[in-house]
Amino acid sequence: MGALIVGWAYRWRSVWSAVLFLAYLQWLHPVLLRKELFATAYGAADVPMGLMLIAAQGVEWVGAQIKFACLARRPSHGAALPIANLLLLGATGLFRFLYVFLLLMTICIVFGYRVQQNEGGGLLLALFFLMILKEGTILKLIYQPTSYRPPRWPGLQSMLQRWPFSGLLEMVAELLLLLGAATGFTSTWDYLAATVPPIEANARALGYLGAGVMFSMLYLASRLVFLVEENLFVVSPWQRWLGRGLFVAALLICLAALPVAAG
Repeated sequence: MGALIVGWAYRWRSVWSAVLFLAYLQWLHPVLLRKELFATAYGAADVPMGLMLIAAQGVEWVGAQIKFACLARRPSHGAALPIANLLLLGATGLFRFLYVFLLLMTICIVFGYRVQQNEGGGLLLALFFLMILKEGTILKLIYQPTSYRPPRWPGLQSMLQRWPFSGLLEMVAELLLLLGAATGFTSTWDYLAATVPPIEANARALGYLGAGVMFSMLYLASRLVFLVEENLFVVSPWQRWLGRGLFVAALLICLAALPVAAG
């Protein structure tokens, strides 16, 4: 019975992952946004939130390690990979640098530093080196996903070879990745929303177009590991369409929340 439940949850894991992300975006994210806007406007430190953002990055690293251990056991497209998929992953890898930079700035602001006035240089430097280590290992996994050797964590190898433990392990990994991606994306997006002037009422089309481009860069960068699965490995067509639908839904929610100047 337990194996059947795990099998059902595993089959539809993309659906509940999308639902969780949209629920976070719609209801929990506004709470974090108010805290970030307050820190940006008044330089007030919110240490618990800053620690949560740092911890989320560590959680994402753990999730990536487990996820790639699971992906290494699944069929990939190999030489038949479309060029468009490679271009998307290459561009997203570049977007990731902007994403990481904005995330570091956001974390320093949440800790009460005014980065525009060159405050918090020590924290920024320490976080920069930690993120370089984290991102370096993740990018290395992306460039050699099928030959990846899982970390020798106690019990990991045996769980990867036994069902339903392997399915549970992959779902846990995706939940950790979702936590890191959701908090990272909304933090960087909120940083831009707090520092960029409101959209001009008489130039809404251009303003929303620019915001949509920036949204796409940050959103794709935050979900880089999920994109690797969707583009390098064999997945169901409905999973790809679900990913596209999630992108559109998140885009509409974020753009609708942007301030528009009175005109």
